[in-house]
Formats: sequence, C-alpha cells, structure tokens
Amino acid sequence: MSARVTCTCFTILDNFLWVGTNQGTIAILNTQSGAEVASINLATDNTRCQVEIKDIAVSNPDSKQKEKQQVWCSVHTVPRTDRSDYVAVIDQNSHQIKYSNHTLNGRVSVIVPVQSTMWCGTKTGKLYIFDSDLENYMKEKATPKCLAAHDDFIRTIAVCDAGFVVSGSGSKDGYAAIWKVDTIV
Repeated sequence: MSARVTCTCFTILDNFLWVGTNQGTIAILNTQSGAEVASINLATDNTRCQVEIKDIAVSNPDSKQKEKQQVWCSVHTVPRTDRSDYVAVIDQNSHQIKYSNHTLNGRVSVIVPVQSTMWCGTKTGKLYIFDSDLENYMKEKATPKCLAAHDDFIRTIAVCDAGFVVSGSGSKDGYAAIWKVDTIV
C-alpha cells in the first residue's frame, strides 16, 4: 500500500501554485489549467526517512524583477538526524536547489518574506533572518541573523504595514513579540 500524499503548504508565484507535501515533493501547478507542470523531489537523499515540506514562501514577492523571486521551503525528516532538517531555496525556472542551510538551531516552522529578507521561525523559539540576496551566503558562507524570540515553537509570523513584524508562540511562553524591522535588518 502506498503512502497517502497530503498537501502541507502552498504558495503562488506568477501563474503557478507551488504545493509542498508530506512526501518531500513540491508539485508545481498551472493556476489557469490546474495541470501539473513540474515536480521537485527533495526526498532523494535518504530513502529511509520520511521527508516533509513544512512551509513554503516566495522571496521578494512584490519585486518587479522576477529573477529576484525564489521559492524558500522548510524541509523536515523523520526520524531526525544531525543536519537532516534544512531550509532550501529553489530557483523558480530550473527547479533546482540554489541554496540550502542545514545549520539552523531548530526545525523551521514558518517562513515569511519581509522587505528584502526572509524571516524563519523555528520550533526552538529562534528567529533567523536571511537577506534574500543569496550571494552573501553562497560566496562568503555568511550566517543569518539569529534572534532569541520565544521559549519554544514559533507558530506564526505576520508583517504589519507600519514596518513591524509580529511573531507568535502559543505554547510555553504564549506571547507575541513585536519587532521593528528597520532596527533589526
């Protein structure tokens, strides 16, 4: 019996719906016809593990320069091993992984674009902020900014019009943290 494939997250980029699944795949669907135009398998490294795409988001969603837009996703494996959970950035044209980071402290639970950055909340309460221009990370091995945001699981991140970001836990600490973007990035 084959495992049931379940949608775990999705985002829209241009006329395409990118759908992450509990089987480690991303299906790319044409929003006009509903037809699947591509499938990306991120579960090819270790077949003994269950791989899930936990969140997916587009960097620079309002950019007029489409080449600056990339698809970011949080990839989790079960059972968990060192460096098994990671953030992957996928090129929207080639559908290849352009960048991945296996060194974050905690599984990434939510990814949100904020101006020219990507904010990644983790299950350990850390908040990582990446510059969405990946050249810094690929060439210089730079690390993202890390904020001690919560005592545990960051469940949601919201962007406010006035230049603030709100992150919420909902577990042990049960509070929302408010961040002024221009003082952090």
